[in-house]
Amino acid sequence: MKDQYLGIATCQHDISGDVKQNLSGILSQMKIAKSKRADLAHFPECNLSGYGGLDIPEISREAYPELYREYKKLGVEVILQSWYDGNLNKADLFRKEKMKEP
Repeated sequence: MKDQYLGIATCQHDISGDVKQNLSGILSQMKIAKSKRADLAHFPECNLSGYGGLDIPEISREAYPELYREYKKLGVEVILQSWYDGNLNKADLFRKEKMKEP
């Protein structure tokens, strides 16, 4: 049996309370992960929504269509943790076999 490897990129960027700024950092890190031949990019807690506590507006979910397009283009699976739907630090997996367009 041939050895198989899974390349995992643990990604970090400056996180703010601005979802659009955070999205830009995530998209940039996804491209870097792909260039380094990663199969999976992991982003830490509140990476999209920021660390605002329970007063964060639930707009981070609105960024998912753009994240999905980039994921499909690059082919890098993504674990993204964010806050939405009243759940602090909820994780989503963008995975080839399981992901449906938001």
